[in-house]
Order: sequence, then C-alpha cells, then structure tokens
Amino acid sequence: RQTRRGAAWGWERLLGNTKKARGGRGAIPPRRTPDGDGFVNPGPRRTLAAVHAGLDVVPVVVLPDATADETTAEIVRIVEQLGENQHRDAISELDEVGAHQQLLDLGLSERQIARRTRTNLNRVKASLAVGAAQAAKEAMARLSLTLDQAAVLAEFDDDAEAVAQLSEVAGSARFDHLAQQWRDRREEQRLRADLTAALVAAGVVMVDRPDNLFRGQLRRISDLRATADHQQGQELTIDEHATCPGHAAWVEYGGSWRPVTERMYPVYACTDWQANGHAELYAPAGETTEPGRNQASSPMTEQDKVDRREVIANNKAWDSATTVRRNWLREFLTRRTAPKDAATFIALTLAGCGHDLRRGMEHGHYLACELLGQTDSTAHQAHWYGKGPARLAELINAAPPGRATMITLAMLLGSLEDGTSRSTWRSPDQPACDYFTALRTWGYPLSEVEQLVLRSTDTVEASEPAPEPADLIA
Repeated sequence: RQTRRGAAWGWERLLGNTKKARGGRGAIPPRRTPDGDGFVNPGPRRTLAAVHAGLDVVPVVVLPDATADETTAEIVRIVEQLGENQHRDAISELDEVGAHQQLLDLGLSERQIARRTRTNLNRVKASLAVGAAQAAKEAMARLSLTLDQAAVLAEFDDDAEAVAQLSEVAGSARFDHLAQQWRDRREEQRLRADLTAALVAAGVVMVDRPDNLFRGQLRRISDLRATADHQQGQELTIDEHATCPGHAAWVEYGGSWRPVTERMYPVYACTDWQANGHAELYAPAGETTEPGRNQASSPMTEQDKVDRREVIANNKAWDSATTVRRNWLREFLTRRTAPKDAATFIALTLAGCGHDLRRGMEHGHYLACELLGQTDSTAHQAHWYGKGPARLAELINAAPPGRATMITLAMLLGSLEDGTSRSTWRSPDQPACDYFTALRTWGYPLSEVEQLVLRSTDTVEASEPAPEPADLIA
C-alpha cells in the first residue's frame, strides 16, 4: 500500500514538474507509426510510473504520425530526448557531446543543432570540437572534466604533450594559465615563421637577438644615429639604414594580450655599427660612443645564463597571464553589484592618487572601456580621451546604484591593469601589490608569476609549480 501510494505520488510529482514548461499536466505523448502501431518516446517514466501506481486513466495526447524518413525520425528522437532529460534529470555533459555529434553525423549544421536543441551556438561548437577529439573525450570521461575544459584539450588534440600537461592540472586554478601558455607558444611559432619568411623575401638578413642590447657591435638602429656628425638624439631610421651592409633584423613576440597586428614585430639592427660609421644615439657631437659606456662585451657566466632563462620564462608566463587576467576581468566586471569590500578598495585607491590612476584618467579610461565592452574595433588609445568619459557617463546614468559602483570599480581596475608590465613581477610597488591582492580576494586565481608580485608580503600562498611548456622560445 505504501509503495503504491509512493509511486502514485511520484507520478503526480512528475506531472507537476512539467506543468510550467509544457503548459499542461504532463500528458504522455505517444506517436503512431505509418503501420498504425503506437509507441512512447518521450514519457516512458510517466508511463511506467502510472503502471506501477495502478492508474487506469492518464492524460494522453496523441502526436501526429511519425515520419517514414528514418533520418528525420532519428533527429527528432535525439532532440526530444535531449530536451526531456535536460528539463528533468540533467544529462551529463559527455552525453550532450555524444548527442550533438550524432546530430552532426545525421546532417545538421552547427547552427541547426543550436536552434533545434535551444542551445547556445558557442556551446554547440565546443561540444562538437570535443566530439571530434578522441583524447579530449577520453579525458572528459576519465577526469570528469567540464565541457569548457575538455574543449581546451580539443584545441591541442594533435599535441600529446600539451594534452598530458593540461590533464595533469585539470580542475585546478592553474589550468587556464597553462592552456594560455600553450596557445601563446603555438601562436608565437606561427607568427615568427610568417614574419621571418616575409623579411627574408624582402632581402633582410635575419640574426639572433643579442644577450645584451646595449653592448657589442650588433645594435638596434633605434639606439643609433647615422653618423657622429648627425645631431645628438636624431634616431637612425629604417629607410636610412636599408642600404647599410650591416642591415639586419630579428623578430620579437609581444604577447597575446596585445592587438593581433602588434603581437609579432621586427626589430631592425646593424650587425657592425661602428665599422659602418654609425654613432650611439646620445654620444657627444663628433663622437661615436657615450662617455663611460664599456663597449667590450664580457662573456656571460653560468649564473647569468640561468638568470636570463628565468627572466625569459617569466616574461612569457606574464604575457600569458595578462591574457587570462583580462579575460577574467571582463567577466568579473559584468556583475550587477560590487563585492562587499569594493567601497574600501575604491576609497583607498582614490586616496593614493597613484600615477596609474592619473594616467588612466588622462587616457579617457581606455582600458576600462575596453574591459566593459565599450570601445570600437578601430579605436586607438591615443584618440579615446574624448570618447571614454561620454561612454562611461551613459553607462552610469542608466545603471542602478550597485551597478554604478561596479563601473566605478572598473575605472580603477582598468587604470591599475594598464599600469602592469613585465617589470611588475620583477619590481612590484605597493599599488601593484594591493591590486593583485584585491583580485585574489575577489576570486581570481593567481598564476605562479603573478604570485611573485606578492612575494614581499605574508599573503602569498604556497602551491606546486605548474608544468611549463617545453622548449621555450627565447
């Protein structure tokens, strides 16, 4: 008797749960096949619950005849099954990947899958990317990865080392940082190869970047003037130096956080500046070298080499972390209300009258507007002063008090973020420490190199080092 009552209650509960979504009492929706038979596709649990409860009469709505086209019928079945389970007992993300892949195999496009299943298009794309990457699917099942994490593994499906390292840190705060380092490494290799090929085709001699930019005979032309007779500080231009027998270049990668057109750029140099008649940029008139500068380049010690490798690795890690951090800020700044301690942070930052804040105001809060999604695709920071305040004023006037506080916080965070650079991890000042402490408090997971900013405080949390991508490019 208790079992019967429990089953009946479960049946009524199942009906009630679908009332709002379906607009009825959750009727069982059988279909008829072309040969006249009936079958239940969505609704088998309701049917079994009614049988178990001993109900003689249940609501039934007979749907139109099932199509004779097997492919279309299969598509309908999968779409209905997805909807049925997502609104009842949620299916796993791995099951969702399998369902989307089946729909793709049945001939639906990404957009058709998104429309038919009422799923965000980007989520469908991520799901299909995972479905096409065997290693990502296996890791998703084995490590209980989220769809987003599995989609990251799918990016590197052709790189077993990257997949292995990312799988090792999956579920930890280091995952996003390591993934961005691998992305940047790939992009750097591609952009370096493309730009090098273009420079060689133009007849430019390619050289390796020197260990010391300010000594030796290989020198950047931006540090030189044409001859000792030229005016002090008159920089040698690329066009002027193009005919010099020492004309050469190397390429440098600026980081994925920069605009695409500025990520890889050439650095032009002279391979033997003194022999070719040039002078150091600020050498006295008629002289080729600046007083007190030792032109002899002493060999690097083993410790110097270790230190330089550490600087190169940390600089690259910082560039990658900057991309992750700014993506996190974009998401964080969509909040409708500010964190509880935001008012204190805002007051202290304004009271500090820091250089970064002043510069941010002078530039019209360009980075804050960019993080808030208010900049134009063609906008440049140098021309933003007149636009930024107006854009922000529109946002603030239309915002409730909590959101207005968040926009105020965005202006300060944008200024502080714009003031960060590769030197921040080496020589952090107090505003930088306060900035990264606040980010960590609000949920941002600091990378290893970002934790170096807080090394002078007692708040740095010990953690195991994340595996680094192999063969870092100098």
